[in-house]
Amino acid sequence: TGSVATNVTFIRNGTTVGPLRDGESTESGGVTYQLTQTVTDRAQSTYQNVLTINQPLAEIIGSAFSCSVENTIGTSPTSQPFIITRKDVPPPPSATIVAVSSTAIKISWEDDFQRYGVISCTVSYERATGAMQQGPCHHTGHSNNLTFASHDMETAIIVTGLEEFSTYTVTIKTQNEVGCSSPSTWKVTTWPASPSSAPEWVNSTATTSTTITVQWGAVPCMDQNSEITGYRVQYGPVDSSHKTTDTVPGSASAGGMYTMIGLIPSTNYSIEVAAVN
Repeated sequence: TGSVATNVTFIRNGTTVGPLRDGESTESGGVTYQLTQTVTDRAQSTYQNVLTINQPLAEIIGSAFSCSVENTIGTSPTSQPFIITRKDVPPPPSATIVAVSSTAIKISWEDDFQRYGVISCTVSYERATGAMQQGPCHHTGHSNNLTFASHDMETAIIVTGLEEFSTYTVTIKTQNEVGCSSPSTWKVTTWPASPSSAPEWVNSTATTSTTITVQWGAVPCMDQNSEITGYRVQYGPVDSSHKTTDTVPGSASAGGMYTMIGLIPSTNYSIEVAAVN
């Protein structure tokens, strides 16, 4: 607003549009701009400039505009830029979510939060019942929420403390002064890991003077960390450093059995059983 100007020049994101006079239009980058000048106070010879942009609003939001005016005396300084915003709830968030270890995922933001005036972001993650990708284990589902204020938002966050080889549902919502966005949802599976515990029990029985049969139970579901494919049996005389190792096929739902043959009579043996995935 000001005294009557001959030309008005606009700058959009660094690109010059104009100069334009009242009623004139121009095209830049496939977009049409038209200037209209309206007198607001004839006694003071003041007016208002209105720039009409022929472009979908979604493509205008986030653009930075500044302008300068020219009259018969000279040209004004360029105004401070202002960013076009729309008072609406943010769109559903966009992000990339990947597993970065057996117990952590990385969430990378793709949205420009400032564009929609986002003031907070909530990340919810939940491991549902039966979230293991392989085997018969059925975990009890659990969930957690992380909420960030706008000044704490980073371009990416790492969520840690998750369960190994488990599928999580991740939901993200953002909020501005108008309201909350619709949620966006992803599924991500943490990496497999080696079993974190031994079989629940191990029993051995000498069946002859040179054979021992060993039996064992399954590894607890929460400690399998992937599909159990077999069991490693390692044995040898207690007073000897030499050990024999063999791998026995097996599954997560049950343990297994293995018979050691060709042993030394009247000898104490140490036996170790470990799950393999």
